Amino acid sequence: LIITTLEDIPSKCKYYLEHEEERLKIVNQAYDFVTNQLSSTVLCEPLLEALENKLKPCSV
Repeated sequence: LIITTLEDIPSKCKYYLEHEEERLKIVNQAYDFVTNQLSSTVLCEPLLEALENKLKPCSV
């Protein structure tokens, strides 16, 4: 779904309200993206790894 101008929004809304299958496809893709890419586990993992590496004792 690409909206290029503000004037484009009403026609896009009308189109997707009239095409439920395509609308649901976008909804499901968005849900999958959020749950798989934006979960707290996925977002915090690099931070936790960096903190663990910083907190490791230095070998002398």
